[in-house]
Amino acid sequence: MNRGVAFWRDGGTKRVLVGLSDGRLISLDADTGKPDPSFGDAGTVDLRAGYADERDLSKQPYGPTSAPAVFENLVYIGCSNGEGHPAAPGDVRAFDVRTGKEAWRFHTIPRPGEEFADTWEKDAWKDRGGANPWSGFTVDVDNAILFCATGSAGPDFYGAGRKGDNLFANCVSRSTPAPASASGISRPFIMTCGITIIPARRSSAR
Repeated sequence: MNRGVAFWRDGGTKRVLVGLSDGRLISLDADTGKPDPSFGDAGTVDLRAGYADERDLSKQPYGPTSAPAVFENLVYIGCSNGEGHPAAPGDVRAFDVRTGKEAWRFHTIPRPGEEFADTWEKDAWKDRGGANPWSGFTVDVDNAILFCATGSAGPDFYGAGRKGDNLFANCVSRSTPAPASASGISRPFIMTCGITIIPARRSSAR
């Protein structure tokens, strides 16, 4: 399944970018239709490989099913993943549109020491899935803001299996679309946790 592609242009250089549900991000020369040899490995980035130091995703469903978003020289992707337990992570990721190098990642299930990690049980980030922006992105280009919505965390239909408020699952969030650390994220302004609607805690981060 794929819901679309993204287009990037810088002068006479034009690229079509597509994420595939098998876990690949591909850049094509828009004029020739051939893979861009300077992007990733001969035009392809293996998205699973970016988690090799955390967990093995070789047998987990993982990959984009909606169109990427392009802002300036970065391409942003979400993913579809499992909503059971264990499952692949649902992080928001950005890649350099010229090289395919990962430039930025936002952990939708915070790591230890990151804000709102205390809304999950200990070590939940190691094997939880869901909390994924599967439906794509909206970019406010005038104000340089990226918007995305995330799905439920796993296990999807059994909240007792994921105690806590589970930020950033089931929310709409906005971020500054630039290759910055997670501290560049401004916190969700709409939040649901599968059961009730709650107000989001505010942060001074921009």
